[in-house]
Amino acid sequence: MKRQFLMVVWAVLWGAGFTGAALAGDTGGMIMFAERVEDEVPEGKRCEIPIETNDAPVQYNFRALGSRCKNDEYSWFRLDNAPSAVVFSLGSDAWSDSNEHLGCKPLSMSRWVFELRTIRERTNTKWYRISELEEKKNGSILDSGGLRLEKNYFEHGQIDGKLSCVIIDH
Repeated sequence: MKRQFLMVVWAVLWGAGFTGAALAGDTGGMIMFAERVEDEVPEGKRCEIPIETNDAPVQYNFRALGSRCKNDEYSWFRLDNAPSAVVFSLGSDAWSDSNEHLGCKPLSMSRWVFELRTIRERTNTKWYRISELEEKKNGSILDSGGLRLEKNYFEHGQIDGKLSCVIIDH
């Protein structure tokens, strides 16, 4: 039984492209990604990552080997059952597998990063197109259900289909 549990934990960590601290506890919330959305129905390639309580931010590098979410494929996101006070960043740039860092590149080396925060307990949102965040100002309430854009950093580059890294701090 213990061996099966360890195998499941290993599979989850390997499949997520996990590069952060050890898991402390799943909150049950998820961030979902989709290649396309038509009438609130996701289409094309999809993936989801859990929102977990940790002592340090968790980085999901979609360029990492074995990552369940693939690099440069998603243009949309939504939250499902996310707790309040979750800060997460969607970014364009991550280190490649050949680099020793294996995480997200710092803001100074990124083409774009959008940092968001849930502001209501158990946040559920509609699907949002990541590229539409570029038009929003810092502090904008995106969803009356509890989502705020904390920081909008856009230097240059294509946004649609170019998500490479997600950082979750909860």
